[in-house]
Amino acid sequence: DRPKAMVADPALALRLARVKPASLGPLSGQFLGPALEGFVAGELAKQRGWSAIGFDLYHYRSSGGVEVDLVVELEDGRLYGIEVKATQSVLAGHVKNLRLWAARLGERFAGGVVLSLAARAGSHGGGIWSLPLETLWRQPAV
Repeated sequence: DRPKAMVADPALALRLARVKPASLGPLSGQFLGPALEGFVAGELAKQRGWSAIGFDLYHYRSSGGVEVDLVVELEDGRLYGIEVKATQSVLAGHVKNLRLWAARLGERFAGGVVLSLAARAGSHGGGIWSLPLETLWRQPAV
């Protein structure tokens, strides 16, 4: 396994990658995905400080190539997987690794989420959902 490093500030990450402003145009393609993933990781790390539910953040990558962008481990050992996609449509392939990971975890799997630029939420079965990125800040419905 290789460790994964993220820079929580997308602008700093782009600078460290030596991306020139002229090459960006509208932020898209190869730059948007990693920047968005780092941004989400940074936001979740901030929320750990005030969340009523204690959790730790990890990354998962198997020797067979199954990768989950972010793993949220609750204090009771249950695990949630988060995939971050820079897309406005969540496709079956976007939940593939969450399904493989869930099968491997068994009872510890509490759910999976694909956070994306899509406007609406959707269910993908088996406790896996797609949610708009803005869900990170939205007040839950009572």
